[in-house]
Amino acid sequence: MVESPVKDAVSDKSFMGDIIRKALEHFNQDAALILPAADQQSLEKYFGTRLNQVLAGGVEVKFDDRIKGGFKIGPKDNSYLISFTDEDFQAFFRSFMRPRTINLLFGGE
Repeated sequence: MVESPVKDAVSDKSFMGDIIRKALEHFNQDAALILPAADQQSLEKYFGTRLNQVLAGGVEVKFDDRIKGGFKIGPKDNSYLISFTDEDFQAFFRSFMRPRTINLLFGGE
């Protein structure tokens, strides 16, 4: 119930692009952005010149095999990361469900 809408949201390049843009506004040039490695080509194609502008602005962009959807962002010194991955969104929304609902939907989690 939670997984499908979350997966759809993090697969929407426009939606995720807006979130990334908003997050980058608060980090200025001190940001490291980590994106899913599986989507590297499609993300580079989608963001095109915008990605080059971000890189020219000093933002460090990395791709990670462990991220299936969404992204992580933090300062370049890696002192912390804010995670906006599909798994994090699922965990967040599940935290609002009652235990019985979780059991019915996810089989006893």
